[in-house]
Amino acid sequence: GGCYAEFSDYADALARTKPDAVCISTYAETHAGYAIAAMEAGAHVFLEKPVADNLADCERVINGVRAAARAL
Repeated sequence: GGCYAEFSDYADALARTKPDAVCISTYAETHAGYAIAAMEAGAHVFLEKPVADNLADCERVINGVRAAARAL
């Protein structure tokens, strides 16, 4: 057995596990929110394409990268 836990709340998972990095492979419309939350929690982010499903959310992610000094 490895180290495995299930969470029903993304923010709770980030807070309790404090990951160094996360891989986001969800629906495109959720990418921006999940990526920004992960960066704000101190994680680097590997984001499946597309970064977001619209330009405004893409800019939010880019601004989040700059603000959190994280890698995307």
